[in-house]
Amino acid sequence: MTLAARLNPRLHLAAAIGWSVFALVTLAALVSANLAGAEAENRARADAQRLLAQFATQIRDTLAMNLAVRRSIVQATAAQIVASGDVDADAIRRHLEAVQAQFPEFAWLGVADARGRVVAATGGVLHGADVSARPWFQHGLQHPYLGAVHAALLLADKLPRAPDGKPPRFVDVVAPLNLGTGPAIGVLAGHLSWSWIDRLQAELLRSLDTHRQLDLLL
Repeated sequence: MTLAARLNPRLHLAAAIGWSVFALVTLAALVSANLAGAEAENRARADAQRLLAQFATQIRDTLAMNLAVRRSIVQATAAQIVASGDVDADAIRRHLEAVQAQFPEFAWLGVADARGRVVAATGGVLHGADVSARPWFQHGLQHPYLGAVHAALLLADKLPRAPDGKPPRFVDVVAPLNLGTGPAIGVLAGHLSWSWIDRLQAELLRSLDTHRQLDLLL
């Protein structure tokens, strides 16, 4: 009897049983491989989501801390100006420019009086301008204020454009000038350059221990 005849399941019961067992084992192996692949894919996806969530938390906390520090700088500068009692515009301007030299991420720093007239500013930019209609001034008369990113308006043609050629964008950081009692006598405003925040984001992404290509959306 030939080998082919012996392996023919229609002629021999043992051959039929053997082929049935082979088919079941093969099917079970395929099912197990598919299940293992799906489980590995789900585990990899969960790990990636958990890692990205950790990255997002790190970046959020670092950005928040940096913005909080700049807000504290503006508040401290406002307190120093009030405590000095110096109302000379040139003296206040030099004070603001000293702060800007230490923290160049402030594209502009200026003091406006209670009527919204800029009485001193870095580089003399906007000196004498009326900013009473600006939201940062209206908020700043009441309390410290950290605004949302916005395109430059009054400063659009007075400060350099961003490296990508787009008009500058800023985040307003504002503090009232308070004597301790009564309404504020003015407002100190700082315009944080969005380019600085972009650079900070890029540095944070480079510092993350990952081989993945990540994009950050704020």
